[in-house]
Amino acid sequence: MGSFFDRLFGRKPEAPVLVLEYAEIPQWLDGREIDVRNEMIGQTAGSRTAIAHAIEEARNRVNQLRTVEFGDQTPPKLKRVVETSLQPFVRAMDITLSRHFSSDPIEFYNDAVEVLKGCMKHMKGQGKYIAAVLPEEMKELRSCLSHIGTEINKLTEEIGRAQQVMDKIREARDAYRALEEAAGECRAKGMQWKRLWKDIERDEARLTAIAEKVAGIETDTSYRAARELQARAGALEQEHRNLRERYHSIASTTGGVLRRAAYAAERQGTTESAHRIQKVMQMLDTPATPGPDILIRSVRAILPDIRAMVDGNIIVLKNKSELHLFSDDAVLIKELETICQGHADVGDEIDALNTAIAHSEPLSVMRDLKQREEAIREKHAGDIDRMATYEKEMYEIRARMPHLSEELERRIQPIVGETTRLDLRGLPVSEAEPPSDSAV
Repeated sequence: MGSFFDRLFGRKPEAPVLVLEYAEIPQWLDGREIDVRNEMIGQTAGSRTAIAHAIEEARNRVNQLRTVEFGDQTPPKLKRVVETSLQPFVRAMDITLSRHFSSDPIEFYNDAVEVLKGCMKHMKGQGKYIAAVLPEEMKELRSCLSHIGTEINKLTEEIGRAQQVMDKIREARDAYRALEEAAGECRAKGMQWKRLWKDIERDEARLTAIAEKVAGIETDTSYRAARELQARAGALEQEHRNLRERYHSIASTTGGVLRRAAYAAERQGTTESAHRIQKVMQMLDTPATPGPDILIRSVRAILPDIRAMVDGNIIVLKNKSELHLFSDDAVLIKELETICQGHADVGDEIDALNTAIAHSEPLSVMRDLKQREEAIREKHAGDIDRMATYEKEMYEIRARMPHLSEELERRIQPIVGETTRLDLRGLPVSEAEPPSDSAV
């Protein structure tokens, strides 16, 4: 029944289908360009031949002007003008018409246009005076140029049609290149992503191996002993700091009293006493310079002067700290001796412990492991960040690729022709997908 109605009403034939694989597109476009150029060569052959003949005819007409004779009716003045202009006109026209023409239709067309433009310029210049005296000769020359113009117009249409197709081919190439670059970029980022994935797996294995070594060292008795040395050194460092803080507190309190005492001594005219007190004040600010022994002797030497000023109410002790330190000469000396000796003893013990710690093999191994672990973890974190960046960039590229594929198909369809259905296959829309697992 269906075939009956098909015969009765006629069935519209299905459009032919061009199946084109993605990888074949560049070669197919090259082939189409060659076809278009060959068609253009064939379609323009007649006009190009006609232009060549017309140019040759025009050259003959120009050469005939070299020996032309003027009639007696020519006004003398006009005759002199023409005689002066004729030979330059002939030379200029001959140079213009002697142009070498390319076998390529487009270049031939451009050459022909330049020749016609040059000839028309000469015709409108010196030629207009010559035409007044030699109208027939110039009319024949204009006819040759008119024929060239007519054929150029034909070439314009024929080359224009070919160039439209070649423009479409160029646009299709650009669309293919854009899709290929996007696919290539996505593949490259996918390869970088996979390399990072392998690096992360390798680094995680290294971190596991380091953790196992660290655990083994932590159970070693020599390592535990070394750690106890570190703990002792840490406690002594704190004690060292406490002694320094205690010294600075005493030096500050003592300095306040000595400052008032030096001022009082100067006011009383005992400059030698004031000078000795000021020198002690400088020593208190930089105790390491004179050393603890000289510092303590110097303090002991000025205490009688300070005691006399306190007892005589020349200076007044203002707070509990000052009263404590200067209530008895032995108190300040005792405090300084205790602090200085304790600081020296603790420092010596710290130095001994640090020497032992520096030569401890378990601590050295542990330190190296921790440094390696830190470097690997830093690289590991950077790799994870870069993986996330690559994933984001690949996602963005893949999101663009369907549009780029549609654009490629849209650019190729006019080249194929409206009566042919295009079927593009193997488009790289979903390439370079990263693994489903995540290292993070």
